[in-house]
Amino acid sequence: MSELTTIKIKTYQARSVKEALQQIRTEMGENAVILSNQSTSNGVSIRAANPEYLKQIEQQNISGIEIKPAKIDQEIQELKKMIYQIKQQNVKDAPLTVTVKKLMQNGWSPNLVQNFMKKKNDLSINDIDWFGKMIAYNLKVTAVENSIVSRGGTYALIGPTGVGKTTTLAKLAAKSVFNYGAQNVGLISMDYYRIGAFEQLKIYGQMLNIDTHSARTKEDLSGILKSMHNKKIVLIDTIGMSQRDSRVDEQMKILQENNVKSLLCIDAGTQIDALNQIANKYGKTVHSTILTKLDECITLGNVLDVVLRHQLRLEWITNGQRVPEDIHLINKNYLVHRAITQQQQNSK
Repeated sequence: MSELTTIKIKTYQARSVKEALQQIRTEMGENAVILSNQSTSNGVSIRAANPEYLKQIEQQNISGIEIKPAKIDQEIQELKKMIYQIKQQNVKDAPLTVTVKKLMQNGWSPNLVQNFMKKKNDLSINDIDWFGKMIAYNLKVTAVENSIVSRGGTYALIGPTGVGKTTTLAKLAAKSVFNYGAQNVGLISMDYYRIGAFEQLKIYGQMLNIDTHSARTKEDLSGILKSMHNKKIVLIDTIGMSQRDSRVDEQMKILQENNVKSLLCIDAGTQIDALNQIANKYGKTVHSTILTKLDECITLGNVLDVVLRHQLRLEWITNGQRVPEDIHLINKNYLVHRAITQQQQNSK
């Protein structure tokens, strides 16, 4: 039998997997074979074999030594799993990883990122791709056949000032005309605060040949809705108010008493603190959510982070001023891809 390599099989003790693997590579080379591994009170214990030694054993068929490639493969997979589990231990107390930092640059909160990454069970997928799959899986999205344009009904667009409710309403009205015909669509403006609000909506109504009315009181709204009971879909424009305005509750009560469902309009570029306030104020009462002004925002992480944490259902996005071209039902895979990659693209 020819002379064997000095180091044949050895157990390495180290504080971390990385440190143990470095020792193995230094002494046995990059092709060392992992035979077993386990966690210890001081770190890890990894048993490795010199690949040249294993080849010699196989060639010389040394009596009493049995090589089981299948078992070695299984142990390698177990080591990979153990490495991942060690990485995930105490994730809340660990320093921010590269993945978390990248996603934070796109507006995602560390807690949400870490919570989803702890569930990772597929080592063949990189962290960013895994996070994207988790976001897509957990986003609530209205199906095409269940959209308001497909189902019809009575809906009010609500939300803070300046999110684009009136223009968004006009886009939905145009799509509804295409589905039902102008005679089956009605528009109502409850916005008597903003100068020219009703006039703006009326212009859209005239362009689309849709009945358009103004309601200043609860009684006005009830009467107009009764006159439109034969319409397939009625869309209502509301007063834009801060989520901290006490009148928000009053407006929501009027809508609910008239069996009007609410669509929450959120400017996708809104700051995180304001987004949380908006979601806390409206989240439990809205039918679905429309993300507006995607063409103006730098990153979507903030808004999707809030949508997920508050379990809001997404239905539409808007990305421009054109009526009706710049409104789309949600394609969540596209939305998530943009949310996790946009910052990197913008920084190029």
